[in-house]
Amino acid sequence: MHCLIEREYLEFRLINCFPVNAFAAENPKRSVRGLRAPPHPPGGHILATKHVFELQAATSRLEFIYAPITVRRDLFQIENIGLVRLMGYLVNDVSKPVIPFQDLSKKIYPSFSHVPRSVVGGLEIAALDGKATARLMIETALARRGAGSTLLMSSANGEVLSRCASDPKVAELFAEQHLLSADGQPLVLASRKYCKTPLPERVATTDLFHIVAPLAIETGATFYMFGAAPEENEKAIARVRKLYPALELLGSSHGYLAGQQLEDKIDEINDLKPDILWVALGVPREQEFCHAYAHRLGDVGIIKTSGGLFNFLSGSRKRAPAWMQRIGLEWAWRIKEEPRRLFARYAKTNFHAFWLLIRHSQ
Repeated sequence: MHCLIEREYLEFRLINCFPVNAFAAENPKRSVRGLRAPPHPPGGHILATKHVFELQAATSRLEFIYAPITVRRDLFQIENIGLVRLMGYLVNDVSKPVIPFQDLSKKIYPSFSHVPRSVVGGLEIAALDGKATARLMIETALARRGAGSTLLMSSANGEVLSRCASDPKVAELFAEQHLLSADGQPLVLASRKYCKTPLPERVATTDLFHIVAPLAIETGATFYMFGAAPEENEKAIARVRKLYPALELLGSSHGYLAGQQLEDKIDEINDLKPDILWVALGVPREQEFCHAYAHRLGDVGIIKTSGGLFNFLSGSRKRAPAWMQRIGLEWAWRIKEEPRRLFARYAKTNFHAFWLLIRHSQ
């Protein structure tokens, strides 16, 4: 029998559970919210929360193990079968109440599991503003030094919503990200109308970088910048060094690497142990990079995918006027700037994204 562990922000409590594995096999995409547990099922309990995660057996969000418990990999650390460490608590017998256990042999590293989120256009988006996102990145990255694994952060806009809904492979790549921010004003506007927890503001990576960098200087957090074409990368790095001379930038590389050059670069980045690795390869290449190499970048605190960040840093692209950004028309500005590259893309995805924002936001 499998049981489901879920997170309470301040405490854990035990209640009865039901055969989650059987339910998942019959209803792979339904939610466990609102289901009533049988009074005394054989074998185990469920750790319940105020916020019940959706049970989606077809995704990597939940990991099933043959033990008296089931855990989300990014929330808890499996010690062995039947022994799980829960944010400073040790559970070795789920038939008994959870008790504090102070003699912990391994440190518990923070994750993004506590971040409030809203479903916007079918994707879970962090309900944080730019300053809160920047603080979260710095604090989490510093606290995860020595964790041996990295966290993945990405962003979503209308194009991403459309691609995820149309292409299962792209959807899977974004499902692997530990946190998504709203890099599109239409997502913010839709959340205000359809979501219980509206998104406070758009968190464009181009703006976020300039909030995170000063915090990195204050705290001693380190950066590595990977991506874009060679000339673009060099110009972007020169601009960053000019704007933030005290920033500890451990290194940089353009993104046009392949074969052994790329393999060597991955090892080099991991050896440098940057707190934040900015990866600017565009969607979905940067998510494919995370999928392929995150397991080899365990000494990196956070990998933040960055889209066209380096192009804006280098000055080769210009931001839309502030008023166009506020009303969600930055895509129109980008079409004006790069019509050959972007007209067909936005013509294909914009109407689809609009429909997704109406139908799949809550």
